[in-house]
Amino acid sequence: MTTAFTAAIILVAMTAAPSEPALKEAGNPHGVARSRADAPASAAAAARLVADLASVDEKVQTEARKRLAALGEAAVAPLMKVLGDAAAPQPHRLAAAETLAAVGRPAQAALIGTLKHADTFVRATAARTLGLTGDVQAVGAVLDALRDKEPAVREKAAWALGQLGNAAALLDLIAALRTDPSLDVRTTAADALGRLGCRAAIEPLIEGLEDEQPPIRAASAKALGLMGPLLASGARGELGRKKAVAALLAALADKHGTVRADAAEALGLMRERTAAESLANLLADADLRMVAIEALGRIDERAALRALEKVAADTKDESLRGAAEAAAGFLRSSQRDGHRKQGVATPHIL
Repeated sequence: MTTAFTAAIILVAMTAAPSEPALKEAGNPHGVARSRADAPASAAAAARLVADLASVDEKVQTEARKRLAALGEAAVAPLMKVLGDAAAPQPHRLAAAETLAAVGRPAQAALIGTLKHADTFVRATAARTLGLTGDVQAVGAVLDALRDKEPAVREKAAWALGQLGNAAALLDLIAALRTDPSLDVRTTAADALGRLGCRAAIEPLIEGLEDEQPPIRAASAKALGLMGPLLASGARGELGRKKAVAALLAALADKHGTVRADAAEALGLMRERTAAESLANLLADADLRMVAIEALGRIDERAALRALEKVAADTKDESLRGAAEAAAGFLRSSQRDGHRKQGVATPHIL
């Protein structure tokens, strides 16, 4: 899905009914609501446009999606037919689902009903599509899908709940993180908890940092990073912040590089000054050097600079010294520019 189409989905999904310009663009030149007499014409137009979703021409697809979204309810039935057609090419079915997300509220009832479909792909895609709509009224139905017998459906449901961002999903997502037999569901649940940004999610994510499965540890660290701006503000309480920092600092010594990298990123997003020296020490790891520099760039420059200068002065490793000096130079430059370069990869540092 292109960036432009993603923006179009968000814009259209926020509108309960087609706007006047949208109606005109969909083939209604007067921009007025369609009467029952217009229904056959709308259905015929929708069927043609749904067929265009299978086109190999991206411009044709994009135009079809836009016009189907403007048609609203008239587009739902033909789109649902494609989604449920096991003989249709999967890209066509996915395009239909994405367009249903753009249709928004008129498609919600049909998508919720499809969560009981016999086909696993259909149920999973419907759950994901409900997340794309951003409509929190779908939370209850998606929570039911989180208990589906198939892990593919549960994983998409967990993802959707993270997108919907409603605290009503908190306890179910915590349970999924802790107990679901599927690794994919657990990692997605961790991500969703990070996106919810609820204080009650901090403890389960800290537990996740000690899980025996490396992907769970990495996902938990990344999720705490998603909560980083909130934790950095202190709005979620110092107790939760201190425990999270301690767990993330310990994760910097994890034997798996992905876990170390995600923990470093999270500490940077939290702007944790006490982590500066530990992050500077990661410069010795060529695979984590850029992650450490980016994290240090988010922390108060003075604390990060002191840590980098200490590493440069104390180490006998010329490569590490060079990396520390280069990172310190980057931070000094950002100070001179009066702009903190957060999350931007720094070139020329090897």
